[in-house]
Amino acid sequence: MKVLIIQPPHYFDGKFRSPGFFPVGLGHLTVSLHEENHEVEVFDIWAKHLSEEEVIRTIPSLDYDIVGITALSTQYAYVKWLAQQLKQHNDAPIVVGGPLGTFSAKDVLKNMQIDICVLSEGDIIFPNLIKNLGELEKVKGIVYCKNGEVIQNPPEKLIRNLDSLGFASRDRNIFETETYIKHGYLFGYPEIRTLNVMTNRGCPWQCNFCSKTFKSARLRSIPHVVEEIRMLKEEFGVGAIFFNDELLIMGKKRGYELCEAMKPLNVKWCGQARVDTVELDLLKCMATFQPFPAIFSDIVFPILCEAPVIRAVFFIISNKLHKCIKY
Repeated sequence: MKVLIIQPPHYFDGKFRSPGFFPVGLGHLTVSLHEENHEVEVFDIWAKHLSEEEVIRTIPSLDYDIVGITALSTQYAYVKWLAQQLKQHNDAPIVVGGPLGTFSAKDVLKNMQIDICVLSEGDIIFPNLIKNLGELEKVKGIVYCKNGEVIQNPPEKLIRNLDSLGFASRDRNIFETETYIKHGYLFGYPEIRTLNVMTNRGCPWQCNFCSKTFKSARLRSIPHVVEEIRMLKEEFGVGAIFFNDELLIMGKKRGYELCEAMKPLNVKWCGQARVDTVELDLLKCMATFQPFPAIFSDIVFPILCEAPVIRAVFFIISNKLHKCIKY
């Protein structure tokens, strides 16, 4: 089957947001679809920075049997418009996944020309959906309309062994990989070729100010992550990695393991951590890879100390001293 995957653009405060993060989820989905012998075309509106007029002109040239759109909730209005344009050209089923499809399925189906929403991970669900387009009741993890009624099927089990997925495809013949490398710089080092990698899915914390796709966390093995980065260095010449996990450092032990495993790769990297999942020695170890300016003392560990606004101050206990971390 001919599958069209669409990456819509991102906007922030009404302005176009540069494509700085490669769509890793679509990379994995592409691998899954190819394993099922489907023809896959990726229409990356974001990376190509296409205007609405350019999208309208391009759609008639697209040849597909089914469409998959990944989207955040912030892309709701754009996806609604996009679905209208697609349906004017081809009445093939349109499937929405990602956080938008997962958390707003009923609103999407009610208010858009969308046929099906995928809940949670599409790696298994979307290929299974394609197999059973005529019998949607057999497909776990989807929401769809039937005779005017919204039907939500039982959930699909989460993928426990993330290593089993292999590496996300970044094939230049399918994806605008060079565009993502160009815009995917780390702060202070725009000249270094950078790609993003995910070491896990989810986050175990329940912060009331945060929205997350998965309620729990599943981890890739560190050797598997390192092997992927080594491949990215060899194939794409990257010199920096941005770990765009919801939370990279989930514990001190894994943090130290990652630091040690990354040393031979000789790449800069950064990611997110919580103040209660790190300690001063771990931060110092991580800082040897970070492109951020850092100053150390027995009392103070400021990162981005020249920033005009110190956004947060945390206190942790280490060696019976209060260590103030500013960023």
